[in-house]
Amino acid sequence: MARIDQFIFNAIAHARNKHYIVVYDITEDTERLKISDILIGFGIRIQYSVFECKLTKKQHGLLYQQLNNVAVKTGFIKIYRVEQQTKSLTIGIEKQGNIDLDEACIIV
Repeated sequence: MARIDQFIFNAIAHARNKHYIVVYDITEDTERLKISDILIGFGIRIQYSVFECKLTKKQHGLLYQQLNNVAVKTGFIKIYRVEQQTKSLTIGIEKQGNIDLDEACIIV
């Protein structure tokens, strides 16, 4: 029974996650690599400088703190919150292996 309770807890927590798009434009290689390394731990790379993230409130705060600690001097980072009702529309050929965070599921 504990496994089912944990599954329900995780499903509810997953539903409370918010969807974010993080983009950056940084000219200095070292800064850009630091930002990329941080974002890889929080989301999925959509393009070279665009990440899609599904985060809890705590994860969002941690992401913001880590990005802020880099103290970017050669560009900027923007974090956009995407409403849950918003569905993405892909036009053209999408890279193989991309994970759709909206379609992600838990298999028991």
